[in-house]
Amino acid sequence: MRYFIYCRKSSEAEDRQVASIESQLTTLKRAFVDRSDIEIAGIYEESFSAKAPGRPQFGEMLAQIEKGAAHGIIAWATDRLARNSIDSGRIIYMLDCGVIRDLKFPTHTFENNSQGKFISSETLMSSAAIGAHLLGSLGGCLSENDINVLSNPLMRSFVAAKP
Repeated sequence: MRYFIYCRKSSEAEDRQVASIESQLTTLKRAFVDRSDIEIAGIYEESFSAKAPGRPQFGEMLAQIEKGAAHGIIAWATDRLARNSIDSGRIIYMLDCGVIRDLKFPTHTFENNSQGKFISSETLMSSAAIGAHLLGSLGGCLSENDINVLSNPLMRSFVAAKP
């Protein structure tokens, strides 16, 4: 199946970005490019907050999916795709209609069913935890004010540690 890769970082200050577009792209290529069931139809990158609708590259990517150029999206985490109800609803609707058939993330498996279509608070927390883990793996330091994270490598999951 044909997929677009979508990488986004917020337009906030560089020092607040846990995963740059370059590091997201490296992770996604490492996880998905060599798979025989995945064909990369294109790569979309942008530095734009997803808190409100109106991201130009995101809109262009969805328009190309509606034209049949691809049927799936690969992203670093769910919050790279949508952090507002308009974009979330659009993706869910496109999944419901079969225009988007699959979403792929290196951190978890998406199932195209009613449960998989909703971005739960647990998923968003998982994304924040992965960011904290990535910061640590890149040599960054976490302060007492940062999210405390426990890693479960067997389950490939992260959970918030209780203080």
